Amino acid sequence: MKYCRVLIEKPSQCKSNGKLHGNVKCKEFIKYYGELTADKRGSFLCMLADNYGFDTKKSKTLAAESGKDESETALLAMADKLRVSLQPRHRTLFSLIVRVNGGLQFLINLRADVLGLARQRTNTELQACLYQELNACLRELLTIWFTPSFLDVQRVTWDSPCDLVQQMCKFEAVHPVTSWQDIKRRVGSNRRCFVFTHRSMAGVPVVVLYVGLASEISACLHDLIDKPSICERDEKTAKKEEEDPTKIHASVFYSITSTQKGTGADPVNPLLRVEDLSALAPFKKSSHATPLETFAELVTSHEWCHSQKLQEVMKPILLHLCAHYLYKEKRRNFALNPVANFHLSNGAELWRINFLADTSQQGLDNSCSLMVNYRYFLDAKDANLLNYQQRFQIPASQTVLDLLD
Repeated sequence: MKYCRVLIEKPSQCKSNGKLHGNVKCKEFIKYYGELTADKRGSFLCMLADNYGFDTKKSKTLAAESGKDESETALLAMADKLRVSLQPRHRTLFSLIVRVNGGLQFLINLRADVLGLARQRTNTELQACLYQELNACLRELLTIWFTPSFLDVQRVTWDSPCDLVQQMCKFEAVHPVTSWQDIKRRVGSNRRCFVFTHRSMAGVPVVVLYVGLASEISACLHDLIDKPSICERDEKTAKKEEEDPTKIHASVFYSITSTQKGTGADPVNPLLRVEDLSALAPFKKSSHATPLETFAELVTSHEWCHSQKLQEVMKPILLHLCAHYLYKEKRRNFALNPVANFHLSNGAELWRINFLADTSQQGLDNSCSLMVNYRYFLDAKDANLLNYQQRFQIPASQTVLDLLD
């Protein structure tokens, strides 16, 4: 812990000895932690949170003195002192580490460790509180460092650097990439793939976003990722089906993946910059197509998928259940489904539920073939956000509302 003492208890020493001294100590700390075995990291992080949390003694003293002088000036001064005393001291350590090369990636990985340790059922009450304190501090800092202004967006094509394409495929979690031919489809005509990188993590995709372009919003995932791209067709067919911007009126964001488990950045940040993407992908309507993870628990057999008669029976049942699940089932006044809450919390509308949209094994296992379109109407986004966050009202299209009857 000698590195912690120098960096936290004596930050002025780092400054007086120059930036190089502080950087060396930060790198030594990173090296020390990296060499710890998995079973020792938990005790080390608990000790870090316990010994270098907020100053409890000083905070109690200030709180006791806060009522002695109730003038506005005194209260403001006391509030500032309390704010400083309630800041965990390990925040200083993290703020110094992020300045060194590789520091941001280290802190992201550190938070991933904290989150993993916090989920262990063997934790004592004290350990759980200490992990929670570390997580809260790291989450706050990472959220600041990962605001959209620090992220750069670039389109990935078949001509992009091989390393970038490989990383893009490695991190795809929603619809796994199966082959190089599959990659060609996803970056070919009438498709877009964008990666968002942080300026302190050059070459590392932070968010990967896939978009399908069409004349109308597609109700089936396979239209977006399975249809052969131009490079797979004969010359005559390819010329006939080349991308025509005048016929593109809709975009479907069918996969968005945050690649860093420990980041505090919400994956929706890039979607909030849909205005920026419009310059790269010409569209008038936008929607996000997402699978319904865990919904398949309601239906255990997939045999109905192979029978036209059973499909007709299952369709109204599944669509009704899904609409009820997304629109009415809530947790603390917000949508129970985390993906639905993710989009609704950023101004989207629950627009359409699609039957037999993903009949792959994964699609059947996760969501009984259903996929959901969340639409971002830019002129209604702020109103939707206000209604959802303050009035707990889920914006939904009439098509979805009709399924509830």
